[in-house]
Amino acid sequence: MNPSTACIKTIRVVALAAGRAGMSPLDVARHLGLDPALLADPHARVPHSLLLRAWEEIPALVGDDAFGLHAAELVGAMPYNVVDYVCAQGPTLREAIARLLRYQRLYVEDVELALALAGDEATLSMRLRSAPCAPRHLAEFITATWQQRARVLAGRTFGLRRATFQHAAPADIEPHRRVYGAPLGFRAATNSLVFHADILDLPVLGADPSLGALLERHAAEQLARLPARDDLVQRVKAQLLRALPGEVPAIDATARALGSGARTLQRALKAEGTTFQQVVDEVRRDLALAHLRDPQRTVSEVAFLVGFTEVAAFTRAFRRWTGEVPSAYRQRRHG
Repeated sequence: MNPSTACIKTIRVVALAAGRAGMSPLDVARHLGLDPALLADPHARVPHSLLLRAWEEIPALVGDDAFGLHAAELVGAMPYNVVDYVCAQGPTLREAIARLLRYQRLYVEDVELALALAGDEATLSMRLRSAPCAPRHLAEFITATWQQRARVLAGRTFGLRRATFQHAAPADIEPHRRVYGAPLGFRAATNSLVFHADILDLPVLGADPSLGALLERHAAEQLARLPARDDLVQRVKAQLLRALPGEVPAIDATARALGSGARTLQRALKAEGTTFQQVVDEVRRDLALAHLRDPQRTVSEVAFLVGFTEVAAFTRAFRRWTGEVPSAYRQRRHG
């Protein structure tokens, strides 16, 4: 398996924020054992382990207990990766977030993002694939940056319902109250921002579809150049897709197809922060959304294609996944 990497710009942000406290980029590079010339190479990538060290050790060295939040304020809404430019051309915040999820590996391969909908709430969350908890300052930098950029893209300020973090509460949470302006939760399952789902449909100011298509091609080419990895979740999803349309295979059959036992597969998925049923739901949801974009397919056809024998069961599942029924989703999308 190829080791995970991160864009060098994620280290540049650390150097920028450290400079605020008087530590030079050269000193940051020396401390991390990094060739300083790499900080100027826009295409360089570094091992994920170095990224974690940077976000753990440099904040402690400079003595800034709100390092991640201050880094987010320094960066602001300034794009520093092709992913930022791609997201800025999404017609709505929903599409901007979809692009963020699609090209996340160009930032940090080991970070996993998810957007979940439940009723009138939307939750954008992040976690690390290889560790139970992300470094505190990295998690706070990422979530604070999301909030800033969403407001800039939409051209308006909107409130959060809450912000959650996997780490324990720091001694002083006033900086967090100021930045997030919402109830805070610590020692949570994920690092996340929770907001009203209607915000997803806000238009992105100045979005250019033609430029967006060009930038997406460029991002897709960069993504294709990243080394392939043995992704268990993706292998399970691929196996499930082979079985559809038709009955969704049980975990025993899926495990056998992957050369494993059911208990072994379940433990491995748990280590990835998911379960077999969650992966099944993700496959069905994504496939349903793709089929519903085709106006020629009826809802009953889509239900069959994603492994449901009854439309009512599919409708209940779709509402659980997205917060709305299939017909409402299609009408909102196609007008």
